[in-house]
Amino acid sequence: MSLSGLLPLLGETEQFAALLNSLRAPRAQSAVIAPDPATECTVATLWRESAAPIFVMTPNPGSARRLHDRLFTWLGDDAPIFHFSESEDIPFERYVPDRGASHARLRALAAMRGDVKGVKQPLVIASVNAAAQATLERAVFDSSTHTLSVINRIDLESQTRQWVDMGYIHEPTVEIPGTFSRRGGILDIFPVSTDRPVRIELFDDEIESIRFFDPGTQRSAAKTRSVIIPPALETLPMLADQERVQELLGNMDFAGTSDEAQRRIPSELSHALAGELLDEISYYAGFFNLGNVFDYMPAESLMVALRPGAIEETSQGQDRRMTQLRALLGVARFPVLRGVDCGGA
Repeated sequence: MSLSGLLPLLGETEQFAALLNSLRAPRAQSAVIAPDPATECTVATLWRESAAPIFVMTPNPGSARRLHDRLFTWLGDDAPIFHFSESEDIPFERYVPDRGASHARLRALAAMRGDVKGVKQPLVIASVNAAAQATLERAVFDSSTHTLSVINRIDLESQTRQWVDMGYIHEPTVEIPGTFSRRGGILDIFPVSTDRPVRIELFDDEIESIRFFDPGTQRSAAKTRSVIIPPALETLPMLADQERVQELLGNMDFAGTSDEAQRRIPSELSHALAGELLDEISYYAGFFNLGNVFDYMPAESLMVALRPGAIEETSQGQDRRMTQLRALLGVARFPVLRGVDCGGA
């Protein structure tokens, strides 16, 4: 059930009209006091009446998830609401992360860059924790995102190589986002920005057709004229700004670290830069994730900070936690980079 029919009741009030008018000025700021139960309605009405992309920051992950889920009740199941969730990186720990969280973040970034078909006015929800986590540089995201259309000509080898560089995994069959397969003149790929994978059929080197297909049955469905393919990972060493990466690497100080760290870390970084993505690449995300979510916001966006005091408190608490964590673990495992941890946080 959608409550969207109630939104005009708020949108037509004199107070809301004054708020909306005040936000039309460049770099405008305005404070709104509303009880917690009215938060979803207020955000939904602002999105509906402003005709602008909106980025909402909340004090913690739980509040971001709740707001994201409840906004569908006000705007409908088809509303372009995206959750820029927290990445599952564990600071200073080696592990293979679940790609699902990264795909959700990349889908939100794609929406803000206008790379999700049919989405012109995204509504993105993020906790301050998620917004503080570094991500793929916008320049890298934009330069690697590409559109394939019917009658385009492509080179199979270079195209599949590009997808690998963008973080897509070659699989026998495509069932989950971030994967692709190749069978003769047919390419299947599941972009992280779409709900279904697409099947690209070639005649020689020309794209003859593009169809969505069901990943469960592998049966083709509706045709489409084009598909937008964004990166599938946030940590892409080969595509990162190499000058900045080398600067960071050159500033590493291994004094006080263990012999194992001094041997292992440079070796693994060398493999990563050679395009040999490690399962534990998130451990080195701090060297390659050189962007932030705010770089992706369109110029006409509105930003909503829910409970700014709580957001600031959470940020300060997170800083203290990271400082205490590194002190607890000691420096033997981690080099220092200008006094900042290089453990992937």
